Amino acid sequence: MLERQSLQNLVEISRHPVLRYAVQVVELTTDHLVAPPDYMSRVDYEMCGINDEYDCIRLSDGEALSLGDDSYEAVIERYRAEWGSYRDFLLTKGDWIRDLVEALSNLPHCKAVGIDDGVRPWGSLRLGRRIGTFPNRFVTPFQAQSMIFATTLIRTLFIGLLHSRHAVERLYIQFGDLKTGCTSVTPRMLSTIPVSADTLRGRLAAIKTLLLVVNPNSHENTFNKDVKKLVSNTDPIQTADSDCCPEFCGFLHLFPTLTNFTLHFNPCDQRQQFPTLSEDLRIPGLRTIRIEFVDCTKDELMMLLEGHWDTLWELTLESVDITGGGRKTWSLL
Repeated sequence: MLERQSLQNLVEISRHPVLRYAVQVVELTTDHLVAPPDYMSRVDYEMCGINDEYDCIRLSDGEALSLGDDSYEAVIERYRAEWGSYRDFLLTKGDWIRDLVEALSNLPHCKAVGIDDGVRPWGSLRLGRRIGTFPNRFVTPFQAQSMIFATTLIRTLFIGLLHSRHAVERLYIQFGDLKTGCTSVTPRMLSTIPVSADTLRGRLAAIKTLLLVVNPNSHENTFNKDVKKLVSNTDPIQTADSDCCPEFCGFLHLFPTLTNFTLHFNPCDQRQQFPTLSEDLRIPGLRTIRIEFVDCTKDELMMLLEGHWDTLWELTLESVDITGGGRKTWSLL
């Protein structure tokens, strides 16, 4: 979790003569606090159509979904008391980025970094006991601060990779899946990293494997006015244009030696982005690609494969509906 004690623990582990060699993955989670006036309980979220479809499995595994009465009246006093220090932590961005950079630099066996919302981390449990409720893990346009936080996580991850001395091989961003009323990462979020493409490309050259869970809905690619109110007028979040494919392909160009790519659409891409992506998406050294949850025509799929004819070894399709034919034939494979 992106909070003071969790980062301090990570730094201490990275300095330990034994434990630093055991860490293979560093993961940031979407757990966070929102300002007290915007606090919502589990019931409040459910009434707004926001819930985690995976909770039934968590319950069967014995995981606690709440810490008792999490209504506004029951927790707000403790919540307000904790919010002040959490807000101050977020405002001192330079400090926690330095901590992340130091930790990544000191973990020689760390091969992967990513962002996920599938597991509630230690920091979230610790903070939850202090305030009487678990921090929010939903990223939803309904909660503007959660959209800002998710974008901050992405920026933090890439700035950490840019300045650390250690190169990782695998990167993943997979939040929002199986969460009703929420969003996965959008191309606009990926395009707001405040570092030049050329600078990033040089530092990301070691990454061979990339997994992205992406929201394909064009109308959700632009941040809404409630989100824009929370950032400065010069922040890239303020950009009005919404063009998913160029932003997405531009992001993929940051990985010059990428060989393994998993693209999972959430929700299913029902011929929104894939027709254009199949023409524009080109990864020079791609060897394996996995595509999940998309409706496309045979010609669109073949167009993507033909664009990687010289390098591609393996194609995996999961929940892909071939909705129409075309002039191309499968025998070309």
